[in-house]
Amino acid sequence: MTGIIPNSNTEVSDTNSDTGCLTPMRIFGRLGRKFATIISKPKTMLALAMTRTRNKSARGQVGGIAILMPRVILFFLATLAAVLFCSCTTPMAPEMVCRATVPDTAHIDIHGNVYLGNYPSGLLHGAFDAGDTALVTLLGKTHRLTVVSDVREAPPGSAVLHFHPGNPPYDRMAIVNGAFAVKAGIASQVPAKDGGKPRWEPGGGVEFPIEVRIARGAKTVRRPGFSNYARRSNERSDYPNLTDAEFANFRPVSAPSIASGTLYRSSSPIDPSLGRSRYADAAAASCGVKAVWDMADTADEAAAYPGFDQTYCRNNCKIRVGTPLGTDFNSGLFKAGVLGGLLFLAEHEPPFLIHCKEGRDRTGVVAMLIEALCGATRAEIEADYMKSFENYAIGDFNRAGAAESFAYCMKALGLEGVPDAELAARAMKYLRGIGMEDHKIKALMIKLVLPPR
Repeated sequence: MTGIIPNSNTEVSDTNSDTGCLTPMRIFGRLGRKFATIISKPKTMLALAMTRTRNKSARGQVGGIAILMPRVILFFLATLAAVLFCSCTTPMAPEMVCRATVPDTAHIDIHGNVYLGNYPSGLLHGAFDAGDTALVTLLGKTHRLTVVSDVREAPPGSAVLHFHPGNPPYDRMAIVNGAFAVKAGIASQVPAKDGGKPRWEPGGGVEFPIEVRIARGAKTVRRPGFSNYARRSNERSDYPNLTDAEFANFRPVSAPSIASGTLYRSSSPIDPSLGRSRYADAAAASCGVKAVWDMADTADEAAAYPGFDQTYCRNNCKIRVGTPLGTDFNSGLFKAGVLGGLLFLAEHEPPFLIHCKEGRDRTGVVAMLIEALCGATRAEIEADYMKSFENYAIGDFNRAGAAESFAYCMKALGLEGVPDAELAARAMKYLRGIGMEDHKIKALMIKLVLPPR
């Protein structure tokens, strides 16, 4: 039975623990208790000084106190120094919040996010505030995770404890645009034999269920306004200033060497959960899309969406589905998925549509790569990336945070800091690095350069 464990003395490993920055109140509280103990003992220096001076003349008393008081003050200062030193070097046992488990690999999603189980639902939501630090111990190591209620509140690459108080509530350990399961040594991702969704295999020596201990770390200063969206919605009526295509995050992918009407990007035209699929599907129909690269779904997941069999994309397009991509842009499986998708485009006829769920992260990285390959500048690539944030935000959004995400994605492709004149060559280098042969790259570029027939 698991639950709240108040004031636990559970210790955190020396190499990974939070030393818990002591406040001045705690330091002087400790000092006061130590000094009170010292002066309360009859054999202390102060008591001895008072005893020796009682039987002396007034002058002798003054002289004795004058001689001994500096020693008392020095002792007090030495005690203060010792307390301060110990406070800065000795970790305080953090307050335990709860114990949980990772029951099995089914609690790891395609992105490497690890979902917690076997503890009171909603406990963490009440125990932490957004921006706090949680100390999460598993497999003998302690990880500092920033607590968030929305993963968009943290910069790319950040380790977070994401509590979701919705229906149903859940709590998960994640790395933004990374894989916590891999980072923590819980499991590694391997391709599925049938070409479907990659599966997770336990790391060396790892046995499930895995015990997880969650404790409070130091309060941290929340980065104000990092969240990429001030507010967002799945209701069309909340975006009166957007066209239907913009609401669906549907638009052409543009670059000097991409012919008009050849390549489009969007949110999912088949997944209705964001309220945008019918608008994306209608936009695909109006543009005459012939081939669709779905980066989000397995074949079974796609077929299970309500109304899938009635969509334009299902009935009129060749669809690459069944090998969804995660959001760890540096992983080998992500690169293998990009290779397979680009080969699919090279082997079919445009117009093409590329999409994931929102059409922002996975789709955004692939669009960056194609735009760079086809002669776009960094400013042009960034403007297209930012358009997704504009299409989802109600009101303004944090452009600095979105720019940080953009730089992270460019770095994953080896394009960050590269002069505009060299972007195409670097994109070519990336494609060769993931295994795409030159004649296949040429075939893809021919499909993009020539106007659709």
